[in-house]
Amino acid sequence: MKIQTILLVASAMMLIPLSAHSAVTVDQTTSRDYIMNQGFSEDTYEIVTVSKNRSLGKEYYTAKERRDQELPKIVRFFRKFYTYAEPGADDFSFYHHNQQAAPSYTDL
Repeated sequence: MKIQTILLVASAMMLIPLSAHSAVTVDQTTSRDYIMNQGFSEDTYEIVTVSKNRSLGKEYYTAKERRDQELPKIVRFFRKFYTYAEPGADDFSFYHHNQQAAPSYTDL
């Protein structure tokens, strides 16, 4: 009788899932604090934010991109020329360009 009771309790414990239900929403997992606390960089947060806003149909530019857009035209021209000549320079088109099937000169 004692072994049957132990087996019954053990089988009941195995059938009942003991999972932790954490209520974490998408907004919480894409927040800056959450992403930074998980060990990701500021650039990763910006990419997540751009992707999230793009899926909502909104246009989003980071602070660096807005600062670059406010520069005078001659400065932007020379900056664009420099980024064309130097592939390692950031021209902020990583996540803001239309993807085409065929490569073009803007992909350089």
